[in-house]
Parts: sequence; C-alpha cells; structure tokens
Amino acid sequence: MRLPAPLALSLFYLTSFAVLGVYLPYFNLYLEGLGFSGLQIGVLTLLLPLSSALMPTFGGMLADRMGRRREVIVASSLLALLAFSLIPAVRTFPATVLVIAAYAALRAPALPLVEATTMEVAEAGGPPYGRMRAWGSLAFIVLALSTGPAVGLVGERAAVYLVILLLALNFLATLLLPE
Repeated sequence: MRLPAPLALSLFYLTSFAVLGVYLPYFNLYLEGLGFSGLQIGVLTLLLPLSSALMPTFGGMLADRMGRRREVIVASSLLALLAFSLIPAVRTFPATVLVIAAYAALRAPALPLVEATTMEVAEAGGPPYGRMRAWGSLAFIVLALSTGPAVGLVGERAAVYLVILLLALNFLATLLLPE
C-alpha cells in the first residue's frame, strides 16, 4: 500500500522524531539504572550525534551509487531497529557501546535521505517542507512530555521498550515512502 508522498513523509517524520522524544530525555535514566557512571553515560550519549554528523555521507553515497534511495532508508530503519532491540539484553558498558554505536550508525542515513525526498516533493508542487516536517516536531514534544509519567510509574525500562516499539513503527513508515 502506498500513501500520497506528503502523507508518507509526514508519517516518517512523526515516527522518527517520536523515537527521539523518548530516547533523548529518558534513555540516560535507563543507563543510570544499569549503574553506568556519568562519564560512561556521556560517552554513550555522544554516539548518536557523532554518527549523525559522520554517517549520512556514506548513506547518501550508497543511495546515489545504487540509485535506490528508498531502499537505503528502509534498510537503515530496519537495521537500526534490530540493533537497538539488543539493548535489553546487554548490561556491560562495552557491550552497550557496541550496540548504541551500531544503532546510531545504522539510523543516521535515513533522515537526510528523507529530507532530500521531502525537498523534491515540496519543489514539485507538494505541500511546503515545513508542513510535512512539523509532524516530527509535534511527535517529539508529545512523546517527551508524555513518557515521563510512564517511566515514573513503570520504571526506566519502559523507555527502552517504547523506543523499540517506535522504531518498529518508523520502519513500517519507511515501507510507505515514495520511490
């Protein structure tokens, strides 16, 4: 099933930034619960923005070489989901570094490639970029605010499982993206 491109892109932004709305404010609490030091948590926190700065170039080169942007986005989202799904099973700092580094590196190419598609849709007469991207900002805010009570009630592991669920929804959203 394919949705109109603007709707599919909006859904991708919604699910992608919903992940960050839980991950950024609450994942560190989970790491603290594992007994990691502040320095260790800082190192783990650094991996996502570091990968976001370094890895998209390789994803873009791969998508350009293959001529299959959508497939790279789908693979990126699926592999990021699979990598992060290992988090509940790891307890040591080195293992967590490996899993988060893999997750961050695998996730990084998807968003810039979607941004390119969104710009093309907007330039071709679709809705303005901001109208499609706004769903991501809204999802981030709603999830960042609403996850706190769940984490307070159930514990910080709830954030991990919510991230996994949202990554799965993000993967499903990539299947609806235009070619």
